[in-house]
Amino acid sequence: MAKLLCFVIAAIFLFQSGIMNEKSISMNNESMNLTNYSFHSSYPVFPISKFIPIKNHAPTALMNVSRAGSSIVFDASLSYDADNDTLQYRWDFDNDGVYDTPWISSPKTSHVYYEPYNGFVRLEVRDEHNAKDECVISVTIKDETGKSDISDIDQKQEQADGYVKIYGDRYYAQTFKPSKLKFTGIDIYVGRKGIASYEQSNNRFVSFLSAIRNILMRFFGISFPNFIENMFLGDLVVNVWEVKGNNIKGIYVTGHTFKADEISKSGGWIHADFGGIKLEPYKTYAIVVHQTGGNERNYYKWYYGNGNLYENGMFYEKTNGAWNGDVGRDFCFRSYGELSGDEPDGNEEKWAVLIGVLETSEGAIAHFADNNAYDARDCLIAHGWDPSHIKVLISPTKNEIKSALSWMAKNDDYDDIDLVMWSAHGSVGAPPYGYLFVAYDGFITGREIDSCLDKCSYKGMLVIADSCQSGGVIHDVAQDGRVILTATREDRAGHVSSIFKNSVFIYFLFDSKEGAFSMRICDYNKDGYVSAEEAYKYASKATDDYCWERYQHKENWLQYPQMSDRYPTAANNASELLISYVGR
Repeated sequence: MAKLLCFVIAAIFLFQSGIMNEKSISMNNESMNLTNYSFHSSYPVFPISKFIPIKNHAPTALMNVSRAGSSIVFDASLSYDADNDTLQYRWDFDNDGVYDTPWISSPKTSHVYYEPYNGFVRLEVRDEHNAKDECVISVTIKDETGKSDISDIDQKQEQADGYVKIYGDRYYAQTFKPSKLKFTGIDIYVGRKGIASYEQSNNRFVSFLSAIRNILMRFFGISFPNFIENMFLGDLVVNVWEVKGNNIKGIYVTGHTFKADEISKSGGWIHADFGGIKLEPYKTYAIVVHQTGGNERNYYKWYYGNGNLYENGMFYEKTNGAWNGDVGRDFCFRSYGELSGDEPDGNEEKWAVLIGVLETSEGAIAHFADNNAYDARDCLIAHGWDPSHIKVLISPTKNEIKSALSWMAKNDDYDDIDLVMWSAHGSVGAPPYGYLFVAYDGFITGREIDSCLDKCSYKGMLVIADSCQSGGVIHDVAQDGRVILTATREDRAGHVSSIFKNSVFIYFLFDSKEGAFSMRICDYNKDGYVSAEEAYKYASKATDDYCWERYQHKENWLQYPQMSDRYPTAANNASELLISYVGR
């Protein structure tokens, strides 16, 4: 009986064969058609002369595909191992038998196809015992998708003549100027020399050093936080910053961190996908790269080209705490972008939202607020503004005000001039509200206005606040690119005139005969335009001169109009914001 049982067991193993599982997935996309067939394979086990117990099972390779911007994302997260071993992955994007990535621990990777492709992508998965499995997936990239991917590249420098070694406190940067303002990602061309500390997790020497460090830290208080990390490769950190003056790391934009096993030793392009972050025109940005560990024998290599290959930026390295540029070199990079609709179109247009809150739902009246809005409109039209680019709101609700500002944000671009004016009751509110001015159905805060203005795209913006204590709004809305004119200081009231049928400050800005924006004499630099700064110079003095005479030389009746000039920037506001054309 025992012999018969052994014979049955041997027969079962002798005729056991591999199992093929097939999975069919269909995906539709506006710009590509993907039909995916993924399968895994296992191999039969044939005993020769005796039963051999199996100590390890091969992993099972499975893969899905999706699209993210210009990249095709391959996801092997469904792959598994019956023994719960840790898995590693590598991909052959064109199925030519040569794997295009090294073994990496992440189950996801991405690839950009710059040409149409109709074929397979191969995935290989291995476990801790080097047992492997493969699967393939069918990918079809149509012609229009390939063209779209190519057009997504905004700026680039692809020539490699040498490289820098990145480790420890060595920081390097490449500056660039985008022309497409929806920033979707970057590539940099890098390699590595050495291995990461986590790749040595089974190394007895490393384990011994780690144990010594832990004992010193725990029992003697001696700290070596980077002791192990600096012996081997750390992570490669790739960040993007907006450059401010001489400061490469001015304002942080976004970033991505790569593990060592995501980077080829022989060098290659790595991609960071940023989804679609809005950048600003005319500004310089920097790709800043450094490592979290490493040493002279374990470093990353960022390749560069010689000969000023990229004219809109250059190579930088940080030494002794200072950034030093080299106009003769440029790092290898590609920046990806899409048109946001806000790109400068070479045509300066002017847009205005003019608000006059004559009355509120509770019956409060702001005398002549409607006249102020209409007179401002008539002045602007008379001096070069397109009537279709101006919205006038009389006693609007808060939502109507926000809707009008949204209209302006949808139409303007970074070549344009925006103007926002309100004439209403207002005051400085208690914290945390900031400045408040009255709409038909309640208060709207300066911070709410600022949030709406942040959505606008402009070369310059003029904000005119005609309300009591309006100087207080400067704290809420002042930003680079904006000029703020207020009718009063934040502790003063504003006045109206039954003779002018306007508020005093608006009269001296917009009246057809005595308003600054209408008078050639206010063009102090004789360039043919009255700027916001020139108009303030005239109107602020004329306003307080009038109040001084009208209210019998009483200082407490003066309005003290205010100006915040941050055009084009607070640090450099020598240029003036041109508003009305008056001729030479």
